[in-house]
Amino acid sequence: PVQSLQPGVYAQPSAQPQQNPYDFFLEQPAAKKTSFIPGGSLSTPVKIVIFLLGVAGLVVGLLMAYAIFLKPPDNIAELTAVANQQQELIRVGGLAKSNVDDIPVQNFAANANISLTSAQKDLLGQLSTRGKKLDPKKLTAAQDAQTDEALTAAEAANSYDTTYLAIMQNGLTKYQTQLAAAHKASASKSEKELLTKQHEGAGLLLKQIGGQTP
Repeated sequence: PVQSLQPGVYAQPSAQPQQNPYDFFLEQPAAKKTSFIPGGSLSTPVKIVIFLLGVAGLVVGLLMAYAIFLKPPDNIAELTAVANQQQELIRVGGLAKSNVDDIPVQNFAANANISLTSAQKDLLGQLSTRGKKLDPKKLTAAQDAQTDEALTAAEAANSYDTTYLAIMQNGLTKYQTQLAAAHKASASKSEKELLTKQHEGAGLLLKQIGGQTP
């Protein structure tokens, strides 16, 4: 029975919100968050492994960047070319030792061989500190058969002295160019000083050739 609040007044039933009959279709259940990790969280050992893998990846990346962008230039090939040229000039000097006639040319040949042999010894020592050991007897890359042919022909034509000096002039000029290339590619201060000294020594020998009058 509806109770009366006051005499003659009856309470009205409360209004109920009307439900949309289509709410069933419009309201979708909230998506449940799922985790790709069993149990929903990482255990401490797994976290440590992932951290170590990340550190390893970072180290590898830094090493690759160093190798590509920051690695000091490697001029072993240039230094080896210099050593080969030194050996060829020494070899030519040995051929000329018993064949040149003019005394000044004989003196030059002797001085050139002493200077170049000393320079080669210093250079091979430098290469050895870089882990590259070379045997002077095996440095034949710069040996030129045309040089021997020219000297043989010059001996027959009685022009050995001038031919020898011309060969040495060309060889020393090439030697200086190779020294400059090795110097440019070097990252070592002491090595640069050594190459500069040898470049100057080659220049002095070229000046001696310019003063010869066989």
